Amino acid sequence: MATFTIFDEWKSTIGTTANLSTDSFKFFLTNTAPTVATNTVKADFTPMTTNLVANEVTITQSWSETGGGTGIWRFSASADPVWTSQTGTTGSFRYAVLYDDTLTSPGTDPVVGFFDYGSSITLDGTAAETFTINLDANNELFTLDG
Repeated sequence: MATFTIFDEWKSTIGTTANLSTDSFKFFLTNTAPTVATNTVKADFTPMTTNLVANEVTITQSWSETGGGTGIWRFSASADPVWTSQTGTTGSFRYAVLYDDTLTSPGTDPVVGFFDYGSSITLDGTAAETFTINLDANNELFTLDG
């Protein structure tokens, strides 16, 4: 499984304007290589939009302490995000990027983090092929502790 990497600017946003419980979060697929130190918003990327049933996948998230008094907080999705191809071959993508669709400051649609799959992936729409981000048993994207 690919590792989820958090963008530098998002770390500041967590402490200022983001609401991890109520904001709307979405994933998109892209072949634009992320730069952790400088990418801050969705507009920094070119999302893949070719032959997908849905270009973005909205997650239903949970922001909760992993256990009473642990001081470790988990941001997780209720299910693995899934894309389905249609009517032909999709463009290639290598990254799945998560962004906050609610915020407009410090920029519109700030990016949270991404999964890097190591090489480009293409889906066959003639077979309605799917791509799934296989999260761990807790559907965890990231934790904060200490």
